[in-house]
Amino acid sequence: MSGLSSRDQQLEQQHMTRVCNSMAQYAFFHQSLRKSLRKRLDGLPESSKQFLPSGLVSSSADAITREKESREAETRNQLFLDEILLFSNQPTSKDHAYYKQQGNYAFESDDDISKVKSVLKSIVRDWSAEGAEERAQCYDPIIAGTQKHVTKGGKVLVPGSGLGRLALELASRGYAVQGNDFSIHMLMASDFILNACGEGGHKNIEISPYLGTTLNSNKVSDVARKIVVPDVDPKEVRI
Repeated sequence: MSGLSSRDQQLEQQHMTRVCNSMAQYAFFHQSLRKSLRKRLDGLPESSKQFLPSGLVSSSADAITREKESREAETRNQLFLDEILLFSNQPTSKDHAYYKQQGNYAFESDDDISKVKSVLKSIVRDWSAEGAEERAQCYDPIIAGTQKHVTKGGKVLVPGSGLGRLALELASRGYAVQGNDFSIHMLMASDFILNACGEGGHKNIEISPYLGTTLNSNKVSDVARKIVVPDVDPKEVRI
């Protein structure tokens, strides 16, 4: 933050705090969301409840299973986010649970939490076997164009680099690559994947990226389904 005014440094630090808080508060947010949804469903008149699928009927076997899967998915995602925070030397959800007990605790906005969800979904594209087809469609033309027009060993900037897979693929082909991104959420996650995963680090991490969304879901169980990341060892891909 050198070169910034004291006011700009303060704003930068406030933003960084919001980003880290939103990651640490992910499971808290989803627990609150689940309870709110359950309260609304239970508050429906009986004449409306009869039209609900069994998975939304309180105390039904399907609802109990769905609740269990959602809690497990929340925990799975929070553990992953906590590892990102630990790698960046930031307070985790366990620290925030303590802060919450002390009172005077504030949650970050829905907008900040939505950015955490975006990170989880983006990880599927960049760092899972499931995202291979989408990566091929998005990245292969860029890689081919770079190889055609830029001499091997040349410098390449990847703006909006997101979670870093394209930058890594270009670096593995012999280019001097620098990636940047506006989102600190993305920068923290990519730093963790690129530098803390693989040999001697984290492997076969399970996340449930579609929790709390209807995207990429054909049935109820898809919402909590597990995706394993990363699909490659970043340390082996790099040159």
